[in-house]
Amino acid sequence: MREFKNINKMVDYYKKSTNQNNMELNGLDLISFSAFIYSLDTGKFSLTGFSEKSFLTYFMTSGKTDEENWAMDIVNNLPYSRDDFIDLI
Repeated sequence: MREFKNINKMVDYYKKSTNQNNMELNGLDLISFSAFIYSLDTGKFSLTGFSEKSFLTYFMTSGKTDEENWAMDIVNNLPYSRDDFIDLI
């Protein structure tokens, strides 16, 4: 199982990140939240914090199935919402 499916693990990663007080989290849509989870799961944050760039690059250039494409797997199989995540933090 990929770590992103474990909401508690993702919350832990978030609390240990330099972006732990980023208020943008409240305004993320589904794709942006998926990109955020991808960043937490891979550790791919930009120098300025959260960015969709690595997520979108991976999404557009990788395989066509969930097994081959990590970003697509997150979009299709994320078992919790942004609000669930915010409630835990």
